[in-house]
Amino acid sequence: MIELNSVEKYIQKTLGVMVEVFPTNTPLAVPVFINQLYKFYRVTIHDKRYLMMVIDSAEVTPPLIKKHLDIVENEANLNAFIVLEKIDSNFRDKLVNQHIPFVVPGNQMYLPFIGVDFRERFGSLVGYERKSEKLSVAAQLTALYFLHSDSDVYRQADIALKINYTKMSASRAVDELYEHGLIKILKEGKENLITLNDNRYVFWESLKKVMRSPVKHRYSIESFRIDYKKFTTAGLSALERLTDITAPINPTIAMTIKEWGRLYDAGVAIVKHGDVDVEVWAYDPDLFSREGLVNKYSLYLSLMSNPDERIEMALDQLLEGDNFGTWPR
Repeated sequence: MIELNSVEKYIQKTLGVMVEVFPTNTPLAVPVFINQLYKFYRVTIHDKRYLMMVIDSAEVTPPLIKKHLDIVENEANLNAFIVLEKIDSNFRDKLVNQHIPFVVPGNQMYLPFIGVDFRERFGSLVGYERKSEKLSVAAQLTALYFLHSDSDVYRQADIALKINYTKMSASRAVDELYEHGLIKILKEGKENLITLNDNRYVFWESLKKVMRSPVKHRYSIESFRIDYKKFTTAGLSALERLTDITAPINPTIAMTIKEWGRLYDAGVAIVKHGDVDVEVWAYDPDLFSREGLVNKYSLYLSLMSNPDERIEMALDQLLEGDNFGTWPR
């Protein structure tokens, strides 16, 4: 049984700030099973409000917790964290990999939205190496938004609209970039303002180490089955339009997982030697696209692991002229 007083004292002692825990006055408008799995409390940490979710069941897995957390945060419009009575290192690592904030009173704490990493029971900070991890999709899209913006200062409130994510997901994406040392978060009244830690050239060079290819799958299909020209041009077809490389005759297009699912359900078959190459992306390839082409940073990421020297040279040409002073959008 978790005592609320122990949670309050642990956070307060660890952070050195005032912490208050209050019961929620009314049930959250979330599915009944979520209200059954968790007990909810409103928490004030250093005059900022959060939502605390105490887990009643030991059988909830991190992927399920992640889904429940998203639902609750969207309903409450507050950053939330979970509280567990005990935890092993394997479960802890899974929570971190899912970017799930948590507190184990007297033992460990992971609250990235207020800049807190692990603290073990002996009081020493554990150097959990986050920088080696790849960015989540939302964090990668947020970074791409920064690269495509003409501004040097970004309002956190604008990010969700730009990347088509919820406010809470966008907030966690900002926290993630901050954890990787890529951005600074400034306060202006109640609003968060974001700036890059360095110029765009250094920002991009750092991003390449933690970004991943947007391509989840590559398929070959027959062109007569779809109107492929309505999709965004990607792969070598896009690279040919932007550099001196010559692409294969088959056009390459990009689409979301949902778009591919609809085509597949409609009977579009995967073949060995089709005349259209399809890339299924982890995020919408239309985001930040121009003139029917996927954005050049995502294009770079989609091809950077290709060992072909001609492609390597073309990728260098793709970003040619990008330096400390100028950075084409």
